[in-house]
Amino acid sequence: MGMTGLVLVSAAVSLGATPEEFTHDFRSQALPPTLRLVGPEAERYVRLESQGLRVSLPADRKDLVAPVGLATVFGMRGNFEITAAYEVLKAEEPDTGFGVGVNLRVKEVEPSPEAAMVAWLVRAKGQQVAAWDWSKVGPGGKLKPEGKAVPSTARVGRLRLQRVGDALRFLIASDTSGETFQELHQCDFGRDDLERAYLTVLTSRAPRAVEVRWLELQIRADGLPGLTPSTGGPSMAWLVGGWSAIVLLVGGGWLVWRRTRKARK
Repeated sequence: MGMTGLVLVSAAVSLGATPEEFTHDFRSQALPPTLRLVGPEAERYVRLESQGLRVSLPADRKDLVAPVGLATVFGMRGNFEITAAYEVLKAEEPDTGFGVGVNLRVKEVEPSPEAAMVAWLVRAKGQQVAAWDWSKVGPGGKLKPEGKAVPSTARVGRLRLQRVGDALRFLIASDTSGETFQELHQCDFGRDDLERAYLTVLTSRAPRAVEVRWLELQIRADGLPGLTPSTGGPSMAWLVGGWSAIVLLVGGGWLVWRRTRKARK
């Protein structure tokens, strides 16, 4: 398969024997402490609905540069696979620029500025595209962006970034289930740890409105440094198990006391 080949692939990744996993369904669960909102006035533009996490950016918002959405508070180590399901409800056509739409992005741990992303966008003249972008350090320590876009009608679908060894794959699917993805590109990304993953909506400086629902996020990696369990208290399983142990101990102690008392009579 060529580095720029555009083919349909089965995109399941082979990780270590015991990969770490994180899954969140935005359609049925509140935002966990392992995810946080990002972007100017994110609290104003992001809301949780029964159908998913909705991001609504108006055409007249003040900051047209910064994307808005959410990010993980944990990183990724080694081989990884990040998949985000989305629905683009509205994306006004820009006159020019990178595009209006939705993207999945990862960034390497500081001080490295390198990042990579895969996106679905509406561009000038009504073009609907899937795009990949890789910002790598070039000569003189400056970031050198590389990228390309291909036609895509996947207004509802999934974005995926997948690393095995040094190879990073940029993928998109035109559905929200299954394992058939379209590979956009591969690159020699290296094996540096990632700081976090971002799920954001952008207008690329264009004063255009866009509305997106995030449906689900799935992350599998050799390691997820910084991932911690929910701070909402002990789980129900722990509580049931703990109370069961207490009941058994108390009951057992009472039986021993009763038998000892009878033996003394």
